[in-house]
Amino acid sequence: MASFIRYASQDGAKFNEKVLRLAKLKYVVTSHAPFFSSRQLQACLAPPPRPPRYRAALELDALLEPRGWLSVLRTLEATDTTLTLEGLSVLLERCIVTLRPEYLSCSTPHTFAYATPHVTVPNTALGEVAPTVALILDAVLLPLCRKHGLPLLLRMGTRRGMNPTLRLAGDGLGSARLESLGQLCAAHPKTKVRGQA
Repeated sequence: MASFIRYASQDGAKFNEKVLRLAKLKYVVTSHAPFFSSRQLQACLAPPPRPPRYRAALELDALLEPRGWLSVLRTLEATDTTLTLEGLSVLLERCIVTLRPEYLSCSTPHTFAYATPHVTVPNTALGEVAPTVALILDAVLLPLCRKHGLPLLLRMGTRRGMNPTLRLAGDGLGSARLESLGQLCAAHPKTKVRGQA
């Protein structure tokens, strides 16, 4: 109990700085997921002041995973954004401009495969069936990365819900198709893409 009182009495900003200094960290990157909850969306569209040595990443797992697609549609509707690829780009652009992330981050399902770039039509309507991962990458994420000079971090081979009793912590890894990463990089040589398997 005495240690709790000692920590509770410290100034939060000074304590935070002390922890970063002792850990020898230059900065910390925090994830912001606009499709996770309305609170997260608000933090992306109108972020609170960021403490020094904290940076942001825009985490967009819901875009590339079928089970997260309905939350994407709900978020677009909640922000009065048109349910099109262009509308999705507009919402993400708003997040990028206000949040100023270091990079965009996405998990790809272990079944993800990328062969050739898609020809896209910006006003393609979005419905309850999620578009392919390749279409979202080609039509939305990679153009935004190029426009804003942001790298795209792909966490490849994700398998959701392998241990359902652990809920969000119950995810695991499947085999990642690294040839898809190579094809993606070859198709988009002006975009920084980093794959993690």
